[in-house]
Amino acid sequence: MYHTRADALLVMKDGKIVFEAYPRQLGPDDQHTMMSSSKTMVAMVIMNLIEEGKLTLKTKIKDIIPELGSAFDGVTIHQALNMDVPMHFSEDYQDPNSEGQRIFVAECWGEGCEKDPRGARGFLADLKSDDPHNNPSNMTHYNSAVTSVLGWVVEELTGMNYNSAVSYYLYKHVGAEHNAIGLNDQTGFGHASGYLAFTARDAAKIYSTIGNDGMAINGNRILPKGYIADVVYGDSEATNYQFGTESTWKYSHQMVFNDKGGFAHMGYGGQIFYSNKDTGVTIIQMSSIDTEGGAVTQNHAHALLDMADKINNLLKHVKL
Repeated sequence: MYHTRADALLVMKDGKIVFEAYPRQLGPDDQHTMMSSSKTMVAMVIMNLIEEGKLTLKTKIKDIIPELGSAFDGVTIHQALNMDVPMHFSEDYQDPNSEGQRIFVAECWGEGCEKDPRGARGFLADLKSDDPHNNPSNMTHYNSAVTSVLGWVVEELTGMNYNSAVSYYLYKHVGAEHNAIGLNDQTGFGHASGYLAFTARDAAKIYSTIGNDGMAINGNRILPKGYIADVVYGDSEATNYQFGTESTWKYSHQMVFNDKGGFAHMGYGGQIFYSNKDTGVTIIQMSSIDTEGGAVTQNHAHALLDMADKINNLLKHVKL
């Protein structure tokens, strides 16, 4: 926790908090951004839209958003959920010329798109690909623009702002103690690829549903029954994820999973959620890593996933 500049670490087992610490300025009533860990929210909303019959995993994204550029030619919802969309895109947020930096600025702060009335939608619609869909190693092509496009899909199919859709389908049903915070661009386009902020306790309430077959600890169902175990955990098209040394992780539905029953997602600056379907363990870490720009280095990424595996192993036989 010292080396990752943790602001909060919370561990829940079977719906009960077993460890909670706030070693720096954060407190239990303070929201903290989950950064890319909140990417998983878009998949959770889409699970509900599939249940409602509004789309399928085979639906082509350009059938919903035809104005998208060549980067999304032929791309299905399933491929986007699994980060299986190879294109020229850099997640280097320290490079002002990278696509990642441009989407970060366009979506989060509303700068850089002032002359384009389309806002972040304009940036996404202009993305092109010079890479054929060729992924023989089936590796995860991590790309925040893909998540943002999935948020756009949610807005098109629901008629809601993305953050409103997260509230409608998920957050208002889990017994949260505090409001969550989400960001929009200057046009009102919701930022799906990161920046939802929760308290650690409320984050545990919503993310624990992933390991609990979509059921919140208050008894409300927020995900279709069986979807996580059958569609996500059993996903034959999951891509191969490169981080974690304690176990092998794969990427499906905007989250990673391993053969120990765990689901997780990390976020810029050192955030992570972890939820295990076999042990009932949920872990939330909120952090402000002291590296250039707050990026998660490869060592930090390995450490966060390995920490989750180790905590889960310690608690898996504990009865509460």
